[in-house]
Amino acid sequence: MRFLLTLALLGMVAAIAWWQFEAQIPSEWHPLKPISVDDPLTPVTKWKLHRLGDSRDDCLAALATVPEGALRMTPLEDHEPVEGCPLENVVRMHGSDVDFNASFVAACPLALAWVMFERQRL
Repeated sequence: MRFLLTLALLGMVAAIAWWQFEAQIPSEWHPLKPISVDDPLTPVTKWKLHRLGDSRDDCLAALATVPEGALRMTPLEDHEPVEGCPLENVVRMHGSDVDFNASFVAACPLALAWVMFERQRL
C-alpha cells in the first residue's frame, strides 16, 4: 500500500512538472504544437515540417495560417498520374508574394517551407 501511495505521488509530481514545463515552451520550440507559417525558424522546424508529410489535414491547417493573399494554391487529391508514381499530400502552387511563371505541383510540406522561407528570409 505504501508503495502504491508513493508511486501515485510521484506520478502526480511528474504530471505537474510536465504541465509547468510544457506551458513555458514557446510554440516554435515545442515539438508537439502545430507549426504556423510565422513561427520563427528553429531546429525543431525541420522536424515539424517532416512530420507534416504524413498528415494532409495538419499540413493544410498550417498552410491556412498564411495571411490572406500571401499564397495562391489549390489542394489536390491524391492520385497516380504514372504507374508506380503516386502523388500524395500535394498542392498546386499558383503564386505567392513572389510571382511564378507557371503553376506547379509540390508536396504540402514543401509548399509550407517555401512560404516560411519567403516570409522570413527573402
